[in-house]
Amino acid sequence: MPNKASPEKVALTSIRGILALWVVGFHWFLNTRSHSLEAIFGQAYLSVDIFFILSGLILCDVYQAQKSFIEPAQFFLKRFLRVWPVHVLAMTILTLVVIYPEFEFSWDWDYSLSLMFFQAYKPLSNVVNPPAWSISVEWVCYLLFPFILLFLLQWFDRPVFRVLCLLLALLLLYLVDLHFGTEIQGLNAVLRALAAFVFGMVMSLYAVRLDLTKAKSNALCTMGIVFIVLILTWPNIAPRIQSSTPDEVIAPQERQLLQMIQEERSHLDIAKTMDDQGISVKRLSELIHVPEVDLQALYNNSNPGGRYDHSVILVRLKNAVTQIHFNAWFPLFGGLILLGLYAQNGLLANILSGSIFHYLGKISYSIYLLHFPVLLFFEKIGFFPSASEVNIDLHFAFKIAVMVVTLLVISSLSFYRIERPARRLSIWLLQRKTAGP
Repeated sequence: MPNKASPEKVALTSIRGILALWVVGFHWFLNTRSHSLEAIFGQAYLSVDIFFILSGLILCDVYQAQKSFIEPAQFFLKRFLRVWPVHVLAMTILTLVVIYPEFEFSWDWDYSLSLMFFQAYKPLSNVVNPPAWSISVEWVCYLLFPFILLFLLQWFDRPVFRVLCLLLALLLLYLVDLHFGTEIQGLNAVLRALAAFVFGMVMSLYAVRLDLTKAKSNALCTMGIVFIVLILTWPNIAPRIQSSTPDEVIAPQERQLLQMIQEERSHLDIAKTMDDQGISVKRLSELIHVPEVDLQALYNNSNPGGRYDHSVILVRLKNAVTQIHFNAWFPLFGGLILLGLYAQNGLLANILSGSIFHYLGKISYSIYLLHFPVLLFFEKIGFFPSASEVNIDLHFAFKIAVMVVTLLVISSLSFYRIERPARRLSIWLLQRKTAGP
């Protein structure tokens, strides 16, 4: 049964382009050792969680009008033709760049797994496009999507279930990002994608039931932006707050313990000194700015049954409840912005609906997958040595402009010559199947 066409949410498409360019900056400037660039792009990896939320939100928005079970074969065919052709292009370019100038290449099992989006599940020794890890784990979301959507549609009209579902989705997203917010491989990366994807689905189901007036949309976007700005600036603020702590608040016995750590004394000696001096794991974590749960695990392993031997699980739970983990809140506040953009009637939605932003959004998938091959190419020819200190001057700006223009041109060609034809192919195949023999 074909689903009803859902009108494009232009602002949601546009924000993909902004997020994709943010990720580009993260990879391009990752090793430049520039404080200014790190402040702007250092946490851009968080935008991948917004991509997962957007995928769940948009797919649910498209398919929720269909009350019956989604035809899995049709759904997976559309997803495959949506994501795989550009991935093949990115892998082709990346392979040519990697083997240049010898052009000696061996096709092995690892390369085949890279082509089929398995890089997030097995360390691969052949050519791998790092950003494709998110597409790799998102396939698990695609596989589960028809079943999750059917379950939600059957129960979502019940108020109690609706509220419970929202609370569970919020809690799951926060806890997963708290513990696995930087994971890009294995089960933890899958959980990271799935938590955000399901949260996006729940948001979509709520959005169609809310009366999102212009004032409400503006309020949601404003709240989300304010909190995200706070999250992004906190790493620069926190060291100043910590450095302003006067030395006299550190007790003599605490100084002795810090000296032992500096001398790299054994973990057991340090743990026993903590017991003798009454210095808790929590206090030590504050002194040396190391997560309490990591220190607790070291303490438990080196001094089981000691004075401060506690369950690491309980410490994680306590920290999740009592401490503010800013990065773990990023997807939640990003979700507020997406919800505000959904109705297409607020100030930010009007800005993002402009033709330039919309175009960037349309080619964002190609930007995301092709930016790493472009970076590697310019590094290989010596145009952009990223693993060094850089001076942000006109010469550096010129190099970045050349790279950005190159990326946009290749991404545009990819969109018009690969993405669009692949989408038309999927529509043609599905129409033939619907028409029958």
